[in-house]
Amino acid sequence: MYKYCLLFFVILSFSCSNTSELKTRNIVSNQDLDRGLLLVPNQLTAPNSFKSIQLYRKGNINNPPIITLNKNEKLVLEFDELTSISGQFRITFQHFDQNWMPSNIPEAWYIDGFNELILTGGDTNSLSKPNYFHYKAEFPDNTLKFITSGNYLLNVYDYTSNTKLFSVPFYVTEQIGNLTSRVETLFNS
Repeated sequence: MYKYCLLFFVILSFSCSNTSELKTRNIVSNQDLDRGLLLVPNQLTAPNSFKSIQLYRKGNINNPPIITLNKNEKLVLEFDELTSISGQFRITFQHFDQNWMPSNIPEAWYIDGFNELILTGGDTNSLSKPNYFHYKAEFPDNTLKFITSGNYLLNVYDYTSNTKLFSVPFYVTEQIGNLTSRVETLFNS
């Protein structure tokens, strides 16, 4: 559980780059992983105009981004965009194997419904500078349901230009067995 909480907090403080450098930003490399950063391969870090990116299980902002298959659990994505104009975003989901390489299973085998959420009309901040919009999305919902456990990347795109802005990992688990344990004293000391 400690690893998941640590991963969650590290994800909240991803590395950032300038928005004008969107085309030059790279996917997380093995060098980033070797430096001790808990980012996953194929993850795209956010540009500087995006702040406070959080992905957590609904109920408590400190929950790690893990949901259980076939339970009524939801994930919440929240982020701020430093701008004075409200944007529109497209959110998609991609399934990965245990090594964070794209899985070869068809989309219909891991998602029931549409593999896309549209996020519009963030809440504006007019009380302080700089200007920003706060966005929030909850999923799965009645149009999207995960049907396979595993590692996933949530990808956020600019709706107009279809530019991939950032991605965040999350996990779908399942209860497929029982675990029992016991403690025995083998000898007296």
